[in-house]
Amino acid sequence: MTTRASLFDAEHPEPLALLRIVVPILVLASPGLREGVHVAALDPALRVVPDGLGFFAAHVPIRADVARAVEAVTVFSALCAIVGVRARLALVSLTLGAFYLFSIAQLTGFVWHDMHLLWMCALLAASPCDHALAWARLPPRPASLAYGVPLAFARALLGAVYFFPGLAKVREQG
Repeated sequence: MTTRASLFDAEHPEPLALLRIVVPILVLASPGLREGVHVAALDPALRVVPDGLGFFAAHVPIRADVARAVEAVTVFSALCAIVGVRARLALVSLTLGAFYLFSIAQLTGFVWHDMHLLWMCALLAASPCDHALAWARLPPRPASLAYGVPLAFARALLGAVYFFPGLAKVREQG
């Protein structure tokens, strides 16, 4: 007898923990972190504010010293999330720091496509992603919806990231 999978299935904690490890690595590899620090050091007259970032550019301090400090905290938070030390708190800090630096990187007029990393960081911060593969040895946990629901949302986010640009390409080509 075969069972049919539903949208939200019980999952083991390891796949969610692996996502917790991979996403911060991708954030660290993203050029938005370094570009955010670089752009913060540029003359404000050289900034190009895209639609949607007007409030950010007008009200958030964009200075090289602040950007370097945020970069240090963001890198430290990413490393903590990777090894599972206070991972959920580290992911909150990583999300906020990466948002700041990624937003500054957008002020060059060049579009960086890294928003999905922020979505994943926020999703992981709200999930029990630290129940496995963490620095502290935890007893094995059984499969649960607590792990399945965040994984389903992560799959849906990745699907949206690829579906809508693909749909736009198909529509443009007729």
